[in-house]
Amino acid sequence: MKSNYICRFEENINAAENLEPLYSYLCSNAENLDASYLLRSEFVLIVSALDTYMHMLIEDRIVDSFFDENLDSTALEISLSKVKSVMLIADENDKHGMLRNIVRERLKQDSFQSPKSIEYAFGLIGIKKIWSSIKDGMSMCSDDIINTLGLIVNRRNMIAHESDRNRVTGELQQMDLVTVTECKKFIVKLVNQLETLIN
Repeated sequence: MKSNYICRFEENINAAENLEPLYSYLCSNAENLDASYLLRSEFVLIVSALDTYMHMLIEDRIVDSFFDENLDSTALEISLSKVKSVMLIADENDKHGMLRNIVRERLKQDSFQSPKSIEYAFGLIGIKKIWSSIKDGMSMCSDDIINTLGLIVNRRNMIAHESDRNRVTGELQQMDLVTVTECKKFIVKLVNQLETLIN
């Protein structure tokens, strides 16, 4: 059975893909418009789907580890006063809900997109050496996984923070459907392999 976070990831990827037919239509019927901005939007949404997946996964595992002695305890720092406020709640469902809100608020400060931040996130739930663990499933060496993801996140940041323009020339970077498709294939494969680390 699929986890809630993998289902949400797939929903987000499918939603991002909805931009492609509009891109194709505009390329065929409105040549004076630069439809590549739709591809940039899709690119950013693909990386966002990874970030959302990571947040949901780590949040779930941290909350579960708090109540299940068979799971590794988290390395996430939470103030003692907040932990005490959780422990004082009698109803178990309310207790879970309160802790989930605390963890979610704490994790909201971080983004889990880059190789380093994803390593950190898995470290919070006691899972180490993730890149060497998934390299066979990715059919890539660990360094290539890290470098590919790093390039994708750098491009996402350029789109989101610099309007995808070269800092020196001010020229818009080229974006095409092949670039978006390759990004999507990699991120989908990556998430499917990260999922194997927790099952």
